[in-house]
Parts: sequence; structure tokens; C-alpha cells
Amino acid sequence: MTFVTVTELWSTLGLAAESYTGMINPTDSYEEIQATWVNKVVADAADKAKKLGVSCETVRIKDHPAEGIIEVANTKGCDLIIMASHGRRALNRVLLGSIAYEVVAHSNIPVLIVR
Repeated sequence: MTFVTVTELWSTLGLAAESYTGMINPTDSYEEIQATWVNKVVADAADKAKKLGVSCETVRIKDHPAEGIIEVANTKGCDLIIMASHGRRALNRVLLGSIAYEVVAHSNIPVLIVR
């Protein structure tokens, strides 16, 4: 089992907005916050897998989330992608986009979506 976390890269507009507020290096702050959160989530998942006797590895990459998930799954030779969905419907999905939807639409590997 491979646990994948994908940290989305900052947009130029996001960096400019943070710099405008006076933040000297917004990417360092963003990276630090993301790393702390990701390390906790991945450590919890790996601990649960270990308690169940399931071997696992963790992968953290920086990319667009859907593309990163598919890339790792293809590289690792995964048989199935399992991911959570927030359950957004219709208009919200169109306006906000859906990483789960993108993965389902673009992956050659079967995808199981869990609410």
C-alpha cells in the first residue's frame, strides 16, 4: 500500500498576494505548515496500517493533486486508487472543481471513491 500526499504548488497570484501583505517569504511558511500537517496525517495512516499488519510506504510530492496521484499510482504500479471525496454536488463541483472527479476521469487505474 502506498499513501500519497500531494502538496499543490503556489500560484504566482497567491505569492504576490501574500507578499503584498508584508510576508517576506510566503513559500517557506506554506511549506512548513504543509509539511507539519502531511507528516501527521501520513504517520497516523502508516501506524494504522502497521497495526493491521499491512506493509506500506509513503510518498509526498508537489504537483497538481490529481496529476500527482495518477503519476504516483502509475509509477508504483498500483492496482487501485482509493481516495476520499467531500461529496460536493453539481454546481459546487463545477465551481470548485473536484480532485476525485479529475482522478476518475483521467486515470487508467480503477478508482474507488470513499465518502
